[in-house]
Formats: sequence, structure tokens, C-alpha cells
Amino acid sequence: MMTYEFRILSKLVTYPNHTLSRNQIAELMGLGDKASDGRSINMLVGKMRRKIEGNSSDAAKYIKTIRNQCYMFVGRTTNM
Repeated sequence: MMTYEFRILSKLVTYPNHTLSRNQIAELMGLGDKASDGRSINMLVGKMRRKIEGNSSDAAKYIKTIRNQCYMFVGRTTNM
């Protein structure tokens, strides 16, 4: 079973440098309109950032916030 964080990250990494809105994230999680305030999504993205970025002073090293509405993966991916 994939966690919500993994589902969000896998979608962001699949489409680097493309935005993923809160509504799109809510759809990925199966929440629909229940996440309309965005707080739960912000918390999930925050937890995910701490896990992949550690205690980096550059808070948006891999996941960038676009005006508190969208998120974007800005790191580099490699083909396996």
C-alpha cells in the first residue's frame, strides 16, 4: 500500500518542472472536496520535504511551492 506522500512524490517526479495543484493532489489521495482548505495537503508536502530534504537550509531544494497553490518537483531525475 502506497502512502499519500509517496503517491504525491511519484506524481511530481514523473512530471518534473510541471505544477501539481492542491486539487490534483486531493484527487490523487481520493479526498475530493474534503481537502479544499489545503491544510492537510500542506502538512503532507511538509512531511515529505523533511524526509527527502532533511535539515537542508534550502527548504525548496526539490519541491517548490508556487504561491501557496501548487507544488513542483525541481530536482533532476535519472533514467534507470
